[in-house]
Amino acid sequence: MEENVQKKEIINNLYRALSLIASEGPAYFLPSDIIEFERFFKLLANILKREPLTVETESKHYDLAYKVRLYIIENFMEQLPSMKELSKKFSTNDFVLKRSFSSTYGCGIHHYCNDVRLEFAFVLVTQSKEKIESICHRSGFTNYATFLKAFNKLYGYAPRDIRRKM
Repeated sequence: MEENVQKKEIINNLYRALSLIASEGPAYFLPSDIIEFERFFKLLANILKREPLTVETESKHYDLAYKVRLYIIENFMEQLPSMKELSKKFSTNDFVLKRSFSSTYGCGIHHYCNDVRLEFAFVLVTQSKEKIESICHRSGFTNYATFLKAFNKLYGYAPRDIRRKM
C-alpha cells in the first residue's frame, strides 16, 4: 500500500515538473524546491531497491552490480569507499566487484558515481541560483577544480556558462 502511494507521488511530481517545463520552459527553483528534488531522488532510490528482478537479470553478477548501483545512488553525496571496503560491504572481492559492475553498466564504479554526481549538479546548476562551489560540494565532489573539469568534459561547458544560457 505504501509503495503505491510513493509511486503515485513520484508520478504526480513528474507530471508537475513536465507541465512546468512545457508551459514555462526552464524554470529556476528555490532552495526549498531543491530539498524536494533530493527527497524525490531518495524516494525513487527506495522504490528501485524493491524492483523485482526479471528472468534475464537473475545472474549473480547483475544482482551484485545492481546492489552496488543502488548504494551509489543512495550515497553519491558522500565519499565513495575504496574498492576494498566496497568489496567487503558486498561480500565479494575487488575483481568480481569491478568486473560485475563494468560488464553490467559499461563503465567502472567510480565513473558511474561521478556521472550520478554530475547529473545531480547539472540539475542544481540549471534549476537553482545556488553558488557553483556549493553545488560542487553538495554533489559529492571534494575538489572544486576536479568538479569543473569533469563537468566541462561531460557537458562541454562550464557550469557558469550553462547557467548563463538558461
